[in-house]
Amino acid sequence: MGVSGPSFDYLRYALASDIVTDLGYARSISVRPFASTSKYADAPADPQTVGRQMNVTYVISGDFINEAGNLKVTTELTRVSDDTVIWRESVSAPSTELVRLHEQLTERLQDGVIARVGGAPITNEIPVPHRPRAYDMYLRAVAMPRDPTPNRTAIALLTEGLSEEPDYAPAWSELAWRYYLDAEYSGGGENSYRLSEEATARANALDPNGTTNFVAQRAEHGDLEGAYDEAQALLSRRPDSSDAHFEMSYVYRYAGLLDDAAKECDAALTIDPGDFIFRSCSKVFLYQGRKARAQNFVDLDGKSGWSVRQEMQFALREEKNDAFALALAIIAMESGYTDVEIVVANLEHKPANVISEIAAREETDVMKQSDAEEKYETAAMLSSAGETRRAITILRSAISTGYCATPLLDTDPLLSNLHQLPDFPQLKMLATQCRQKLLVHIRSKNPHASLSTN
Repeated sequence: MGVSGPSFDYLRYALASDIVTDLGYARSISVRPFASTSKYADAPADPQTVGRQMNVTYVISGDFINEAGNLKVTTELTRVSDDTVIWRESVSAPSTELVRLHEQLTERLQDGVIARVGGAPITNEIPVPHRPRAYDMYLRAVAMPRDPTPNRTAIALLTEGLSEEPDYAPAWSELAWRYYLDAEYSGGGENSYRLSEEATARANALDPNGTTNFVAQRAEHGDLEGAYDEAQALLSRRPDSSDAHFEMSYVYRYAGLLDDAAKECDAALTIDPGDFIFRSCSKVFLYQGRKARAQNFVDLDGKSGWSVRQEMQFALREEKNDAFALALAIIAMESGYTDVEIVVANLEHKPANVISEIAAREETDVMKQSDAEEKYETAAMLSSAGETRRAITILRSAISTGYCATPLLDTDPLLSNLHQLPDFPQLKMLATQCRQKLLVHIRSKNPHASLSTN
């Protein structure tokens, strides 16, 4: 969607996201998540090109302008096969009445888009906002980047909006996701995890038809068996769901079943070739040494600080690529990812006492983290900087809390200088036991499960 006027720039993303969310309640049709198409906001393409790239039958596109204080939104539905516009309509409302605009768009989508594609009517399932100011804050939060600093602003907006309208389920879902990111990448720790879980539970209570679940958080907190059971149940109910395949890939990744994780990641991307949430699948392919495939998943998140941080991980593991890794690490650190400070200090050849001081701080910070994969990544970066004792300590914690680290202990080049340490054989034994524990559980649930343990 395009817009005239910088003060409404956020609506380019927010209204498009809202439309996709509403269409997602039409169970008779399959809708690509907004995240799959958000990359076209800054580099628009014609609907037929978008449709073919996204492997869909129809594309909704549109624009809006500010006309003397009124927002006029025009949307159209294009059939990809013959590049024909089969429905087009405009709605208008004062710029101060976004709730009214939402209601009109919802009605037009029901009467226009869903009817044109032959879908069954939506029966009173779409959550309806009522408070204009709260809804505006929700839209502004949805449009914000996911890197640490803007993410905290989004949390503040959502929290304030929900204090005015506590029964709007989409805002709770967005807040759950934002708190999760804060826990993972901004030092929010266990408190932010708890707030994410509370927001998820509130969203599910208000809207049982929503899509939030706890699989990733179960895995990150070391409950691989519970995460597997939930992911398997989701896959059984929705084998055609990209999210279900991604959730299962998460469990396999933490268990060190990289080949199986890769298959689930590929399945997720085949079903939905653009959801940015699948970005963490890049880690699977990175650890398999398949950089080109890993890059496919990094690119889902555009030019975010997270994607820069992940590309830094690629460069760190390549010979004679230190200069590029340093440049990326500096950008990632400026985006708020403070855990890469050890990489910057090491590649800038800071004095040993400076590196040791940074390493001590990062060890303290990451040991407070619940996510065992974050511990693994920090340990790998510390190891590459020569902080081997701290790396061993953090790795032991990662494995004991559910990140099995097989076969990475042997294959990750950042860990190569740990191989001769006396504690290393014990780490390998713990990693093997970690993976075996989940395999026993899987086979008790599904005796015919075929998994790769190489």
